[in-house]
Amino acid sequence: MKSMTGYAYREISGAAAVSATEAAARILSIEIKSYNSRFLDLSVYMPGFLGRIESRVRDAAKNHIQRGKVDVNIRIRETSGSFAVTADIDAAKSYHEAIQKIARSLGQGDAVPLSLIVAQEGVLRSERESDPEEY
Repeated sequence: MKSMTGYAYREISGAAAVSATEAAARILSIEIKSYNSRFLDLSVYMPGFLGRIESRVRDAAKNHIQRGKVDVNIRIRETSGSFAVTADIDAAKSYHEAIQKIARSLGQGDAVPLSLIVAQEGVLRSERESDPEEY
């Protein structure tokens, strides 16, 4: 970008996005917005599992951008199941018992919707099977 105010968006899929073995499974999109500002104010937003490479993303942006308020947003869409979901049954039972106690004390009965249990922190966990270096 030559101007301090600008917008860029790029979506990459296939071998250019990740390694050849994962090429068909992911789509990488990068969005950059910049606004006029006297100094460089760089904000980078990316999935948590890519945290190890954030400093490289920042360095790459700083090599091309001298000043301005700049937002870099990196998103990854999974197009196949490359992550695993696990359930913590003990945590679910503990939440169920605690919620039942509350319901009984309020005279609401014993029925606890499953959706309420699985929405609690730690009951369901998802793990992404990927290496940030692929990106």
